[in-house]
Amino acid sequence: MNGKLLALIAAAGLRAANLERPQQVEVRLLSHVTSDASPVGTPVRAVVVQPDGSFPAGSIVYGKVSRASRVRLGVFRERALLRVDFHDLELPGGQRRAIIAKVLSVENAREQVSRDGTIRGVLAASPPGAWVRGLWHRPRPNIFGRAAIGLTGASGTICSRAALGPAGAAGMFAAKTLLFRLPDPEIHLTPGAELSLEVHGEGPSTNRATSAPSIARGALADLPHGVKKPNGRPAGDIINFAFRATRVEIIDAFTAAGWFPAEPTTRSSFRRAYHSWVSMRGYPTAPVSPLLYQGRKPGLVFQKSFNTIAKRHHIRIWETVDPDGGNVWVGAATHDTGITVVRRRFTLTHRIDPRIDAERRKVIADLDFAGCIRSAAFMERGNLVRSGEIVTDGSLAVVELTACASPRTFAIDAPPSKRPDKWPVRMARRMSLETRQYLMRDSVYYYAYLAARKFTGTLGEVRDSR
Repeated sequence: MNGKLLALIAAAGLRAANLERPQQVEVRLLSHVTSDASPVGTPVRAVVVQPDGSFPAGSIVYGKVSRASRVRLGVFRERALLRVDFHDLELPGGQRRAIIAKVLSVENAREQVSRDGTIRGVLAASPPGAWVRGLWHRPRPNIFGRAAIGLTGASGTICSRAALGPAGAAGMFAAKTLLFRLPDPEIHLTPGAELSLEVHGEGPSTNRATSAPSIARGALADLPHGVKKPNGRPAGDIINFAFRATRVEIIDAFTAAGWFPAEPTTRSSFRRAYHSWVSMRGYPTAPVSPLLYQGRKPGLVFQKSFNTIAKRHHIRIWETVDPDGGNVWVGAATHDTGITVVRRRFTLTHRIDPRIDAERRKVIADLDFAGCIRSAAFMERGNLVRSGEIVTDGSLAVVELTACASPRTFAIDAPPSKRPDKWPVRMARRMSLETRQYLMRDSVYYYAYLAARKFTGTLGEVRDSR
């Protein structure tokens, strides 16, 4: 009896230890989840695509919506909130295990995730182009009137200087409404959206089906790794992939993995990219900036994003000569994490994540999940020169592709039923949200508060690092 009791106590201690050591697992949604059509208790499913530790790819995690707050008319709430808690894991063999998991991040999304796992929607009245409204620096008697009709900043100045009158103001407001659409403030997570979960629980005791790629030294490791901009300056990207495959096999593999080819840069694509940025929308085939490898533009470019153009995974691929013979394509994979302004040229560019080894793992995981990898290995490159702030172990991922004969397929849950809001509701919401934004944030005082908050946070980080 005492032996059984000690065994139970030891098992309980092991479970507690496992619960204290969370694992980060990447999953892909199989359900539609929205802040305005998924009430509390709505079941949610997702599939593990990039496992960590002992949670194999292809496992299904089950959860439910624990919080859903919609913006509605924007009178009482300007941000949508959504929280999904996962509680069960089903292994590929059908075994079920209890877990505790919360959302850490939504991959390449405009939304942010708080520490407790709540997904926070965007401030729809504060898109990147909202700066044209201007900032107020002192309260005035007409501040409420201006905000109520949405004529602030540049549009308000035009109306006051030109003395357009009520009819002109209405026309100005109508033109503004048509030319500058208000982004949808609600949260819409569709099947295929990828989440990072922090999982507490006991994983299976079996080993993972796929082993980590081996590390070796080969002739491909001596290929030049530098990628340059058209002006000849080094780019942040470096060659970190080599594919032994034909052009068709590469296209089929990335298509099966859910990646999209990038469009060429034209007036039309530039205009669409700009509108996607200012309206906080996604653009899955957005053009990428031109980069050169050995003086040549890439022959293939693929990318993967969700509901924002500011964040995306992407890879540029060039055909080159294989020192060992055969077809080989080299690629530079990086992760865009935001858009920044180049002050010297007054242009926009993407900011990349300096930890490019994580992007290398992402590409391999997606291609492997699609069933398109025959083999994968890492080649050491001792002569690699670091580029700017890039952080990498310097290894080249050598991937041999095969026909994606048996990709994993999973049933998709039916979308929730909801009728789109009619235009009077959208108009009322826009006026309400823009009024709140103008009164609360479009002022020098709010931006001074943000600057002070960032400054104190920087001081805290410096103090903690000592």
